Amino acid sequence: MIFRCAGITSGFCNGILFSIDIFFQGCEKKCENCQNKSLIPKEGGFDYDTNTVIEHIYKYNDFYNSVVMLGGEPCLQMTALTHLIDNINLPIVLYTGWYYSDIPKYIRNSVDIIIDGPYIEKLRTENFPISTNQNIYVNGKLDNSDFRKTPYAKI
Repeated sequence: MIFRCAGITSGFCNGILFSIDIFFQGCEKKCENCQNKSLIPKEGGFDYDTNTVIEHIYKYNDFYNSVVMLGGEPCLQMTALTHLIDNINLPIVLYTGWYYSDIPKYIRNSVDIIIDGPYIEKLRTENFPISTNQNIYVNGKLDNSDFRKTPYAKI
């Protein structure tokens, strides 16, 4: 399944321990001082096959500790997001500008960690999440602890 991708990286910044980070292209929020402004236009990025991503994750399954979906806005490409979620066997972290209650129940129930809400400049913090309107949900429960610093025992 083809989706609009802005890039795929890996690191220790966004997920649980060492993660593969899948950046979705396109966002309608246009948050003031967005950290990924180049990911806002839907026509940016490139077409990429979710099956290629899944094959890579399976090939290096022992290498990664988690998979992160962020952007842009992953929820704008719901079919591709669902296909990836359904075919990945590692803990999944979703960063979205949508509020938790607006995310389809299937996605909420299938993703291990969700960081919700748009970035709002006037609510900026020096902590995580980066603005006070955002929350962290772990296995469907509100839990605003920073899972990125230590292995998350609940997953």
